[in-house]
Amino acid sequence: MSYDAHKGAFPILDTLAAVANTTLLTKTIEPWLREVGLPAIYPAQTFEKRKLQLQWGGMFEVDAVSDALAACITTAGLGHDNKLKVGPLNKMVKDAAFLLALVGTRRPVIVFTDAAFHAAICAEVRKGRFPPGVDLMLVKLPAELELAVLAKRREASDEVRPRYT
Repeated sequence: MSYDAHKGAFPILDTLAAVANTTLLTKTIEPWLREVGLPAIYPAQTFEKRKLQLQWGGMFEVDAVSDALAACITTAGLGHDNKLKVGPLNKMVKDAAFLLALVGTRRPVIVFTDAAFHAAICAEVRKGRFPPGVDLMLVKLPAELELAVLAKRREASDEVRPRYT
């Protein structure tokens, strides 16, 4: 079904359709995952964004925290050439390190919304190039939100890709 058939069903999509600002994705996707996606997998848990203490004294803002787990959320995908890019990989390694360094016994999780990016990070784990001990979870978004993520990712890629004339 097209986005036009669902106008109004997800009001934020009307804004996303008009504004090329990827920060809006975190204001849409993260709340959906905290309120709908993760509770569907963990029905007894309530999730919120919260800063948690790191073992070495600092604080780290975690996208989805419950009594049992702490999760970072990513909507990143592979590059326009379908290859894993260094920037998103480094961000995932950093998030994994911070999740593993949290004070307490919450289960560390990274939630992916892109199957190809999830598979690429899982391959890095198998090669020993990603911190062990972090669960890597793939959560499928509703079609309307997935289309919005793909559109914003395409716009962001177009903004940074060199133009040859």
